[in-house]
Amino acid sequence: MPAASPGSVSPGSGDPGVLVVRVGAGAVAASLGAATARRTVPDADRPEPGALWRATLAAAQEVLDAAGPPGPTTVEVVGDGGTVVWWDVDTLGSPLPLARTEDAAAHLAGLAATEPHTWALAVAGRYAAGDVASYLVARMTRGLEHLLLPGPAWDLGRCRDAGVPADVLPEPAPPGVPVATTDPATFPGLAVPLTLRAPPAG
Repeated sequence: MPAASPGSVSPGSGDPGVLVVRVGAGAVAASLGAATARRTVPDADRPEPGALWRATLAAAQEVLDAAGPPGPTTVEVVGDGGTVVWWDVDTLGSPLPLARTEDAAAHLAGLAATEPHTWALAVAGRYAAGDVASYLVARMTRGLEHLLLPGPAWDLGRCRDAGVPADVLPEPAPPGVPVATTDPATFPGLAVPLTLRAPPAG
């Protein structure tokens, strides 16, 4: 596997009962026990979120096939908190590419000037926002869950103070605690608890 680069992720073996999905801006890695898989996407600096979702499905299916039964008991999503993704709450399609930011509040509020059409639909309740892990959780649960593991780039209080509508913002989730269940019709046949975890420091 090539050396890690900005926006890349690397899988690793671990608990055979936990399917770990690590997502960066331009790559997805999945691991289940010793089975690992990695997928990259085009335009790694500002990828289309749907491409990341398709890469997630492909990597997850590869490790599930390699690991065999009995399959995972938990899915853990490890994301890049310095990202912003928008998606349609009904279709889960994304109107904009993924963006990198160290300040989600400023980025989201700035959308009113840079993308007024998208902002208007967000205010109307059409769009939701979160980091890339939030987006994967939404896709894995068929849009039922809108969650975020808060971090340095994502201060939900600052987002609200900046005028971002409450319905646009995700609910905070604790790390490593089951917060949702994957939808088997959406995420390769799995109906298991879903957790969020921050990437290791460094």
